This record gives sequence, C-alpha cells and structure tokens, in this order.
Amino acid sequence: MLAAFRGKSAEQAARRFLESKGLIYVANNVRLADGELDLVMTDGQHLVFVEVRFRKRDGLVSPSESIDPRKQRRLINAATAYLQKHRQWQHHFSRFDILSMTQNSEGYEYQWLKNALST
Repeated sequence: MLAAFRGKSAEQAARRFLESKGLIYVANNVRLADGELDLVMTDGQHLVFVEVRFRKRDGLVSPSESIDPRKQRRLINAATAYLQKHRQWQHHFSRFDILSMTQNSEGYEYQWLKNALST
C-alpha cells in the first residue's frame, strides 16, 4: 500500500511539473488490455503519452534506462489502443515522453526526455 501511495504521489508531482511546462492534462493511469499509460497530456498539437519513472534514490539503473524493449512495446500497444478508443485524438501528432524522477531531501529532481521512444 505504501508503494502505491508513493507512486500516486510521484505521478501527481509529475503532472504538476509538466503542467508548469505548458502541457495540458488529459488522463492518468489509463489501463488497457495492452498495458497502462501513466499520463496522457497535450503539448500544442501533440498528444503526449508520458511514462513516469520514479526512484527514491540513485540506483544502478536510471529510471529512464529501466524501460526495456518489452516495456516499450507495451507502451506503444497501449497508446495504439488508446487512440482507437478515443478517436478525437487520431489526427493529432503523438509522442512518447519519459519523465524520470528521483527523490532527494528537497523533493523531486526531474529529467524530462521528450520524444524518447521511436515508433
């Protein structure tokens, strides 16, 4: 339960961070048969699928490096299913961003990788 609370808190912080950078919230924690989308937002004409990666402290693998090819396929499949279900977004450009977050004594440190996955 504690891990779920931390994950939810991190995703809320991620949303606030991205909104401060001009993105507009669409949805979060979208569960589909093909996977889950942490955040869906817009950035101008782009529909942005954001994978939020959180680590409490620096580890052996950075949060963004933890997205292996299998996870990438699941994200792409989930985004495709989302676009099929929500047809109003089909004519928008789309991209995948990764927002890596590391917790430190002052809060969160962010690393935002735009267009991080190639489809």
